[in-house]
Amino acid sequence: MNFPIKSGQARTAGLFGLLFILSGCSLFEKEQAQPICPTVSILSDASTVTKFQDGLGRNLIDEISRGEIKTIESSCSYESEGKTGNQNVIMSLALVIVAERGPANRDRLARFDYFVSVMDPERAILNKETFALQPEFSGNQTRVQFKDEPVALKIPVPQGRRGTDFRVYVGFQLSRQELEYNQRQREPGR
Repeated sequence: MNFPIKSGQARTAGLFGLLFILSGCSLFEKEQAQPICPTVSILSDASTVTKFQDGLGRNLIDEISRGEIKTIESSCSYESEGKTGNQNVIMSLALVIVAERGPANRDRLARFDYFVSVMDPERAILNKETFALQPEFSGNQTRVQFKDEPVALKIPVPQGRRGTDFRVYVGFQLSRQELEYNQRQREPGR
């Protein structure tokens, strides 16, 4: 049985047929999947740091500087170790940080250390490195936001494991007093 096709319908049917044929080419191409990276987290108690001048004062007027990790830009790729079947996750992390100059800051510099730590699937620390920051405030500037230089990580992934089995944590390297100060700031009613 034949169905009559008007000339406008023939053009439309032909166009759909051509589009179907052209789109079919991409149906057989393999899309390259993005690698699944280990989870990267900012430790909440170490997401900020407040530096005070020497002495017992812990008021606003005693603040030298304050830092906050706003976000982390990360990417990863995988490399194979040949015959062993093991892989390495190669990661790049760059922290976006906001630094504020406090009233007690006289030299227009802030000094912070932050860490990057890798944990294995059993939550044991595989590696931890500390990095120094020294943002500078020019003129009357009291606040700067900047992205630090990328940190490169190489995480060995043994056979039978996946890169997503590992976790990466970042935060400011805090003294006991700085950690206690952060915890008090998070208490309800503050």
